[in-house]
Amino acid sequence: MRGTGVARCTQTRPLLLTAYWAAVGQGGPDADIKQVKALLAEQIIGTIDDHALSVRKAASLTGFVAADFSRVRNAELGRFSIARLIKMLAALDEGIEVSIQFSLLPAVGAPNADV
Repeated sequence: MRGTGVARCTQTRPLLLTAYWAAVGQGGPDADIKQVKALLAEQIIGTIDDHALSVRKAASLTGFVAADFSRVRNAELGRFSIARLIKMLAALDEGIEVSIQFSLLPAVGAPNADV
């Protein structure tokens, strides 16, 4: 399936994904992983919605099972690796590019250079 290269959510975030984001906000040892998964899930849902696909149609086009797309739509992301979510997104939209940036955070108690 060929897309625009930019996956956009045309609708507001589903309530369940919003709850998942709330869990990210609570922190914890895996909050960063949950954040990446939630971002990828938003893009997957947005791509499905933009192309007006059912989960069954998305499954037939990509080779993933419909249950996987249902789990993503319902924010049941615990069983997915980041790599699997990226593969799902790439299968939906060949023109998509996923990039990850790393940056150093200021040390706790360090003076802020922007002040």
